[in-house]
Amino acid sequence: MDLLAIVRAIQAVSGEVVLDTILEKMLGILIDASRAEHGALLIVEEEGLSVRATGHRPADAEAATMTVAADDGLDPEQACAPLALAGRVAAGAGPQVFADVRGHPDVLEADPCLADRGARSFICLPIQRHQSVVGVACLGCTDRTDVFTPETVELLELLSAQVAVSLENVGLFDDLWNEVTERKRVEDSLRELNEQLERRVEERTLELEAANVALARSNAELEEFAYAASHDLQEPLRVISGFSALIGSKYGDRLDDAGRTYVDHMSSAATRMRRLVSDLLDYSRLTTRHAPPTAVDLNAILDDVWQNLAAAVEESGALLTRDEELPQVVADRSQFMRLLQNLMGNAIKYRGEDDPWVHVSGRRQGDEWVFGVADNGIGIAPDHHDSVFNIFRRLHRIDEYPGTGIGLASVKKIVERHGGRVWVDSTPGDGSTFWFTWPVTSEDSLPAVVVRRSETDERPVALPAAPAAD
Repeated sequence: MDLLAIVRAIQAVSGEVVLDTILEKMLGILIDASRAEHGALLIVEEEGLSVRATGHRPADAEAATMTVAADDGLDPEQACAPLALAGRVAAGAGPQVFADVRGHPDVLEADPCLADRGARSFICLPIQRHQSVVGVACLGCTDRTDVFTPETVELLELLSAQVAVSLENVGLFDDLWNEVTERKRVEDSLRELNEQLERRVEERTLELEAANVALARSNAELEEFAYAASHDLQEPLRVISGFSALIGSKYGDRLDDAGRTYVDHMSSAATRMRRLVSDLLDYSRLTTRHAPPTAVDLNAILDDVWQNLAAAVEESGALLTRDEELPQVVADRSQFMRLLQNLMGNAIKYRGEDDPWVHVSGRRQGDEWVFGVADNGIGIAPDHHDSVFNIFRRLHRIDEYPGTGIGLASVKKIVERHGGRVWVDSTPGDGSTFWFTWPVTSEDSLPAVVVRRSETDERPVALPAAPAAD
């Protein structure tokens, strides 16, 4: 066995990853090792066998002349490649060795190119890897019949195995190259997308900064306008109220009952208008004038609210209670105080025939606090549970329950400004519970306090069950 030929084959293709080069070198080694005059390498593809390289060495030549087309393949007729015989080998028939192919008319009939070339000795052997045929090597000679001896066939099989290894390496390299190329393409795409995103974020940031500046300027102008409008509106209202009082005091005895009624109506209307203008100004300032959020003790706020409502509590005989544990939250203290005072003041104002009671509760659900202000008042019909928070929305006549219709709208704006939600559960005649949520922060805590009741009433209170937040 020509071990030198095997070593040459290994050295020739070692490190090669270009298919053209491997086919050219290996076919030359096969022709030299077998002393054949011509040869061809065919590769198994999805469409069938494809002639990828041919070689020819005249008797007086030192080396074979190669023709390689690794990409598109060669014309089988021009390459004189016996496709029928090679197909049998690719199908698993094993090596096909002929000392003199002229004695096999069936082979010559199936592959006329052998007769055209004048082939005598001929061999087709599989290029096999992992029990699979990946190609076929065909070699021939025109003037001898003793070329492909058993020793030569064994050598060619070993060399063909090396061809199979090299073809597998090429496939692995191509797969790796494609993967690296695809990864590079993805990385380039991601880099481009990130750059685009950064540009968009930068542009959007600039737009938002400009919008914030414009909004701050607009809010300042709006506040100035609201203040000017409030001042300009309240001045004539004060004049109306003043002259109404003068008319009543100086000329009251000259007026009949209808005249005095007109003066009273005019005076009360001016008073309501002044209150409406003042409430509107306060409502507009909820988003333009506010203190930075700080840690707020709800128990201290409730003490202040109860103090502010002391006259209404005394007059109505209301019972005010709260949970034994209320949290400390992060909020604008004055706005949170206004929020609770509006809800508790409404609970006392919209009372039924029984003495009113009001209970303030609070508990944590997930990442938010849920607070409730429950009462036993006249209640609210389900159709008005959403609209009751709209500004100027009144459900009763002014002579029944005084007010401007801004209180619950202010409650909603305060809660939503701090990132919460507000809603009401109520049935006419069975009282109401106004619920609102408040975000939990790391500064929140749960100080323990006792239940506080008004000094005017020590009755026990039956509180409604608090529903889960929506």
